[in-house]
Amino acid sequence: MPSEGRSPRLAVLIDADNASAKIADGLFERFPKPDVILGQHVMVGSAGDIGGRTGTITSAADSLQIRLFGRGAHGSMPQASIDPVVMAASTVMRLQTIVSREISPNEAAVVTIGSLQAGTKENVIPEEAVIKLNVRTYDPGVRKRVLAAIERIVKAECAASGAPKPPEITTLDSYPMGLNDAGASQRIVEAFRRHFSEVRVKQTGPTSASDLPRAFRLARIRST
Repeated sequence: MPSEGRSPRLAVLIDADNASAKIADGLFERFPKPDVILGQHVMVGSAGDIGGRTGTITSAADSLQIRLFGRGAHGSMPQASIDPVVMAASTVMRLQTIVSREISPNEAAVVTIGSLQAGTKENVIPEEAVIKLNVRTYDPGVRKRVLAAIERIVKAECAASGAPKPPEITTLDSYPMGLNDAGASQRIVEAFRRHFSEVRVKQTGPTSASDLPRAFRLARIRST
């Protein structure tokens, strides 16, 4: 959908990581900025079906790494330690209450702890533990509350354990919520239905997948 007097241009960027790297390398300074992004994602469904929708299509996603600091000791002398394994276990259990006790049933959020690493020996209490987690949300307000709750819980569990220093919370990845432009989406749906048939092009609900680079949002490019 080019501006008046300008020919349409096509740029193909394969996967979100590739796109983010190209944008960071000055893609929109080197080449004209597109009016619309056509994003595609392989999803679970019947072979040959194409799904889409206007408005919210993909969730926002935030991946965090949390380092918890304790004091190491031999397993035979646990009283000499500040055990980061217990600290991490308590933190993981408490983080599970964010969605069930702090988010309304009418709202949506996912908090997944995908990695917990600590120590290398069964009889040695380590000095630190590392938690990696992922958050999915569909509303900026919910996202803000979930991220604030994570920070509050992590710091409180460390304080309760007597940690020698505060935890380190690092953002590993952050993707914005995908919002499809209504006008652009409708034109694409019409074109797809002419090409693929009415039966194969369907309206879908929002998905928890998240791949659109934040740079596209900052560049104010419409998506579909």
